[in-house]
Amino acid sequence: NGIDAHKAWKFSVGTRDVRAGVIDSGISNHQDLAANLDDGYDFYNENAITNDDSVGHGTSVAGIIGAVGNNGMGVSGVNQKVTIVPLQIDGIASEDCDFRSNVINNAIQYATNTWLGDEKISVLNFSISGFGIADAIKSHIEAFPGLFVWSAGNKGENVDLKENISEFNLDNLISVGAHDRSNERSVWNSIESSNYGNAVDVFAPGGGIPSGNQDCYTTSAES
Repeated sequence: NGIDAHKAWKFSVGTRDVRAGVIDSGISNHQDLAANLDDGYDFYNENAITNDDSVGHGTSVAGIIGAVGNNGMGVSGVNQKVTIVPLQIDGIASEDCDFRSNVINNAIQYATNTWLGDEKISVLNFSISGFGIADAIKSHIEAFPGLFVWSAGNKGENVDLKENISEFNLDNLISVGAHDRSNERSVWNSIESSNYGNAVDVFAPGGGIPSGNQDCYTTSAES
């Protein structure tokens, strides 16, 4: 109930006309995602195989975004109807994203290019660290015509203290932190907790939420 999605679902459960790109580790085949999943691309291996999610992170993120609503069986994504496009970058990028910036930029550019056709990706999700320091991908985000949603990070840091944080105040970028059931900043263990600060635009449920085999996960590669 952290975002009161059940109230919003009384008006709409989403639409597959909205296409959301997930820049992550790929999206495994999963019964709760199949109806909402479209073809994408693996920019690391340069092929169209995107269901070989070896770490499960991208699959879990996709489930939060758009696992189908199935009458009480399993769980539901925030959008029960949406079109999810896997934009695979192979595994989880490093804290600064710089070592894989060319692959990430290729994924963002791919989504930007879709705005020239009928299957535009209007939202990009990037649930990987680097907000406030990943300068190498910033210009590509700024050039993307749609909305870019970026995790604020899980190091327990005040992002306002990052040297170039003001440069990440882009019109099309939303940074997202995590809160727990008590609406407090999420703390997962002794070394991992949600980043925070005025530069974090919104906080959403992320921690201590039994929605799968890990906190705030709806689907997994093992399910």
